[in-house]
Amino acid sequence: MAGVRAGEVLAGKYLVERVLGVGGMGAVVEARHVELDTRVAIKFLLPEMLHNQAALSRFTREARAAARIASDHVVRVHDVGTLPSGAPYMVMERLEGKDLAASLQERGPMAVDRCVDLVLQTCLALADAHGLGIVHRDLKPANLFCVRRSDGRPFVKVLDFGISKVSAGDLGSAASVTSVSTIIGSPCYMSPEQMQSAKDVDRRTDIWSLGVIAFELLTGQLPFSGRTLGEVLFKVATQAAPSAKDVRASVPAELAAAIGRCLEKDRDARYADVAALAVAIEPFGSREASLAVERIVGITKGEGRPAPSPAPPGSPLAPTVESSRPPTSRPRRSSHPTGPEIRVKGSVLLHVLQAAQDVDRSGLRDAAVGRLGGEVAECMRSGGPIATAWYPVSWHRDILGAIVRCAGTGGLRDVVRRSTRDSVGRIHRVVVRMLTPDTLISRSSNLFSSFFEGTVSAAPRGAGRTEIDWRGCFGFDRNCWLAQVHTVEEMIAMSGAKVLRKSVLSGGADGDSEMTLDVAWK
Repeated sequence: MAGVRAGEVLAGKYLVERVLGVGGMGAVVEARHVELDTRVAIKFLLPEMLHNQAALSRFTREARAAARIASDHVVRVHDVGTLPSGAPYMVMERLEGKDLAASLQERGPMAVDRCVDLVLQTCLALADAHGLGIVHRDLKPANLFCVRRSDGRPFVKVLDFGISKVSAGDLGSAASVTSVSTIIGSPCYMSPEQMQSAKDVDRRTDIWSLGVIAFELLTGQLPFSGRTLGEVLFKVATQAAPSAKDVRASVPAELAAAIGRCLEKDRDARYADVAALAVAIEPFGSREASLAVERIVGITKGEGRPAPSPAPPGSPLAPTVESSRPPTSRPRRSSHPTGPEIRVKGSVLLHVLQAAQDVDRSGLRDAAVGRLGGEVAECMRSGGPIATAWYPVSWHRDILGAIVRCAGTGGLRDVVRRSTRDSVGRIHRVVVRMLTPDTLISRSSNLFSSFFEGTVSAAPRGAGRTEIDWRGCFGFDRNCWLAQVHTVEEMIAMSGAKVLRKSVLSGGADGDSEMTLDVAWK
C-alpha cells in the first residue's frame, strides 16, 4: 500500500503503526512522532494513482487549502512530503471520533439544537475558507468529523478539501484544474449549478450543501434521492425541496424555512453567505449558538453583526411587524393558491422581461413595461419582481399582453422560447440533455410546477406523442396558453427533437381554466 508498511519510519520521525482506511484514490495510516510521542494521521496516494494528474492535483489542492485555513474546525495539516516511490503524503492531526454519516446511521435523526450547533460549527470553518476564496464543493456528513472536547461536547472538523475551488490567483494553477465537462462532488449534496458546471460555482454552492446536510440530520432523509445518478440530477433540477417540517413535525417552521432557503434552485435566492445563514438558525441552537454566530459574523463581515438576509416575502422568516412589512406592490409569498387565481413564480416574470430585451434590443422590454399599469407597473418602479416570490398569474398575463401589443404574436413566440431556454435551460440543462423527449415531456408536470401553481399532467399516446393537460389555471388568456405551447416546443427542441404537429384538443381560450394540448415529435 503506497510502499508503506507498519513499523516503517517516514521522514526520520513518523513511525507507522496501523492502517486507518483505504479508499479509491488513497490510504490513511496512523503514525507516531518518535520525538514528540504524539499520534498523527498520514494520507497517501495509492501507487496506481501516481500517473493520474487529476488525482495528484486534487491531493496537492487538499493539502494547500487545509494548511491555509486557520480554523479549529478544519483538520490541521502539519507536514507534506514525497515517499521514495514518488507518492506524495500529508501529515494531519489524528482525530478520535466518527463522522456525521456514521453517527446518523447509528443513532438516527438528531435533536434540533444539536443539529443547529453542528451546522454552525461547520459555518465557522466555511467562514474562514470562503474568506480565502476557497469553496469546498463536497460538503456532506461523511466529510464532517465529530470529535469530543475535554468537556465531552461535540466538535466538528471539516475534512477533504480535495475538490475545493480556489479563486483564480490564490493557489496558482490549482485554481483551474476542473474540466468544464466534469461533474465532481457527491450528487445528493450538489447544487444545481454545480451539476451544470463544477467550475462556475461560488460559496453559495456550499450553502446548498449545508441545507441538504441540515435536512438529513433532522429527518434522517435526503431532500433529493434516487436509485440512479440521472434520477438524482432530475429531482435536484426540477423538483421543489420538501419541507423538513413535513417530514418531521417537531422541526420549527422557521428553521424548516431557513433550510428551504438554502435549497432554492436560484442561487441568488439563497443566503448570500454563512453569516446570514447562521443568524437565521441561531435561535434554534444551544446556549453556545450565539457565541458561534458572533464569531462567524466577525470572520465574514470583519466586524459588527449583520441583519438577517431578507427572506422571501411571506415566508416564516419575513418581518411580521406592521412597520416592517414589504411594500404592498410586492405580494407576500404563498405556498398555495388563495382565491380563484393561480400564482406564478417571480423568476418567470423576470425571465420573460429579460428575454424581451435580449430578442429585441431596440426597446421591446421598455415599451412593454410602459404599457403596464396598476400593481405590475408599481412593482416595476420599486425594483421589479422578487425571483422567489409568488405573484398573481394576471401579472404574467399583463406582461405577455404588453409584449403582443408591441411585437405581435411572433414576438411573443420569440420571447417565450428565449425565456424558456434561460429559465429551464440554465437550471436544468444537464438533465434535459440526458433525457429523451418522451421522458422529458412525461415529467413536464415537475417542470411546470416549479414555476406555476395548478395541475399539469402528461399522458403518452405512443412513441413520440403526448397529451398535456393544464388544469386549474384560472386567470389565463389566449396569450398565456400560447406561451405554454411555445414552452413545450422549446423544451422538445432542447432535448434534440423537432415538433411535427401540435393541436389544442380542448380549452385554451380567454378565461378557460384548462387546456389539453396534443403534440407529436421526431
